[in-house]
Amino acid sequence: MGVTDEKFKPLPPRGVDALLDQTVGGFQGTGMWSHAQAGDQVAAVVPVADTGWSMVAFVPADESEEIVQHVLTDAYNRFPLVLLFYLLGSGVVLYFLLSPLIRVAKLADRMRLGEIPMEPLPIIYNDEVGDLTAAFNRLMYSVTAKSQELNAQKEIAETATLAKSRFLAAASHDLRQPMHALNLYLGALANYDLPEPARPVLASARFCAQTMDEMFLALLDISRLDANVMQAEFSVFPIASLLETIRLEFLPQAQAKGLRLRIAPCSAWVVSDPELLERLLRNLVSNAVRYTVRGTVLVGCRRTATGLRLTVMDTGPGIAPDQQRAVFEEFHQVGNSERDRAQGLGLGLAIVQRLALLLKAPLSLASQLGRGSVFSVELRCAAAEAGLPLPILSPRTQHHHGLVGALVAVVDDEALILDATRLLLEQWGCTVVSAASGAEIVERLGTGARVPDAIVCDYRLRSGETGMDVIAALRNEFNCDIPALLITGDTAQDRIQAIFSNALPVLHKPLQEQALRDALSQLLWASR
Repeated sequence: MGVTDEKFKPLPPRGVDALLDQTVGGFQGTGMWSHAQAGDQVAAVVPVADTGWSMVAFVPADESEEIVQHVLTDAYNRFPLVLLFYLLGSGVVLYFLLSPLIRVAKLADRMRLGEIPMEPLPIIYNDEVGDLTAAFNRLMYSVTAKSQELNAQKEIAETATLAKSRFLAAASHDLRQPMHALNLYLGALANYDLPEPARPVLASARFCAQTMDEMFLALLDISRLDANVMQAEFSVFPIASLLETIRLEFLPQAQAKGLRLRIAPCSAWVVSDPELLERLLRNLVSNAVRYTVRGTVLVGCRRTATGLRLTVMDTGPGIAPDQQRAVFEEFHQVGNSERDRAQGLGLGLAIVQRLALLLKAPLSLASQLGRGSVFSVELRCAAAEAGLPLPILSPRTQHHHGLVGALVAVVDDEALILDATRLLLEQWGCTVVSAASGAEIVERLGTGARVPDAIVCDYRLRSGETGMDVIAALRNEFNCDIPALLITGDTAQDRIQAIFSNALPVLHKPLQEQALRDALSQLLWASR
């Protein structure tokens, strides 16, 4: 082999022989490249299969380095492009492999948020991922069916609840009418000079009527709270005035049962609605006195880091842990499966809970069986108003003498109620003009020259007429803002809202004759 280029110089014979020995001797017939270096030459050899020959190429060492450098540089320049294609290819492969799982995950998330999709997921691959997708479709079908079933049951329950509410409202109104008339007749009967043996009978009859009144009033409170017509009017007042009111009201009841009623004194001033807070505390103390057989009922206050804790503690039978949430539900009574009417309706604590929410006063209960119960409400404290007189929460002073000689227009479409109301008012010294409708009362009063001093009118009359319609007609007839009092037996939420939106004084049937006398007296006194 001859080399004429100056870059290629002949190798010494021994160098060629050694190089050939290194490159060819051990690799002949293998089909593999080999290379070796001798001096400033680099040789590469590859055997030719099935011939026994080998091909040898010689390159100067310095040129071989340039070639290697060129190859490395070219590989380095091409690497990012190769890597990019590799990553893109891997991403595409991963997308097609994982896209079914991504769809399953998104669908599961939608179901978690409450959305029930109706379209099943497509099954793309017949492998483990496809099996998972099919299983998830079956789960979705099951959840959708259960959801539709629950929605149907919910609609049935809501319809039944609405029908029950309408029935109870109608039944309550119808029952209140004769109860209201009964109370008025019993009140009128008490004004007669009865023989001595008849007085205990009358007292028992009035006690039964009063018990029924308490039940109706509890139902009314629940209706008013649920209708959101009872609003809290916050003011600053001393808690001592409320505690004294409770002491005067419940001390005789506690003593009659042989209980000790303790009212711990407190000088704190609080921010709350005094009337609603009094009602809340009255219900708690009433329950404590009613269910405690022996021992003590304690009402007291304790200052806390955030305000004042008002507590009612008793030594009654206690409430089991599994019953402590249920006692705040309507009509739930512990230990009264026979529904003893002397133990009330089971609405007291339901009313307490609603009042506590309205007053923004957190309510808590701690109780142990056989050791009694502790009910607490958290109140906001106010700075003591030194020198201010204690407010009277429930005014008792009335001006009954103002009824004598008053002309009162009475409208009610129930003949018995109309007659009983007329009888009572005449016993109190009033002149009464009564009627069953607005047109009738306008006609009867139109014949006289005197403007009525007050109007006492039922809310719901016949032919869709309301008490507001009658009051407006009489005021227009005499061109005078005649003091008016509405009386209603309605408990339906929409009717209660309509009544209270007119800002007229309202009494609820059935009521005792004393409540009617007090309200009418106050109405006449305020108008003078």
